[in-house]
Amino acid sequence: MAYVQAVKDGQLVDTTASATSESTSKTKNGNTLGQQDFLELLVAEMQYQDPLEPQSNTDYIAQLATFTQVQDIEEMQGTVENMQGNNLIGKYVLLNVTSKATGNTNVIAGYVDYVTYENGKTYLSVNGGLYSLDDLDTVTTKEYQEAVVVVSKFSQMISALPETEDLALTDEEAVKEARTLYDGMTTTQKGYVSSEDVKKLEAAEARIKEIKSKE
Repeated sequence: MAYVQAVKDGQLVDTTASATSESTSKTKNGNTLGQQDFLELLVAEMQYQDPLEPQSNTDYIAQLATFTQVQDIEEMQGTVENMQGNNLIGKYVLLNVTSKATGNTNVIAGYVDYVTYENGKTYLSVNGGLYSLDDLDTVTTKEYQEAVVVVSKFSQMISALPETEDLALTDEEAVKEARTLYDGMTTTQKGYVSSEDVKKLEAAEARIKEIKSKE
């Protein structure tokens, strides 16, 4: 929580930002000093400074310049975040969303329909829900994600097959299922398949054919 200084009985004292009056100016995120706050503190500091060791005007100017620089950086960060959010409209994204109730993290996948801004934060509309930009994990395409799923399944099916020399007729159905899955892939999806997996499938088919020819 941000802290501000107020004047009480001629002294500067600490108080939390939540204890300030409703008229206190705040930045968009609601928990940092606004420009009006800073100026009020600066006036108070000048009013209650030690008359025997007063601060120079240069010190006050340096403080104001530092505050302005920080404020400019915060505004720039907000602008960059807004631009990032706008650029995601129409893109297929993966979000890692943690439930506040259970603490479990789920992956939300879908297209960004629109972007909205609330209290200085950016939210993405995906599958009818609003999610913080902070939850963004991956920007990809639906086609690529589908390829990852089907290629991963094919690879698992091939890995589950025995070594070629250990194959038996009882493995024929598993080999056929792997072939059906591979043949049903698009050209793009096949491009992600390991050449070793394809070779193992072909070797398995040849082995099954050899076994059946000897019966």
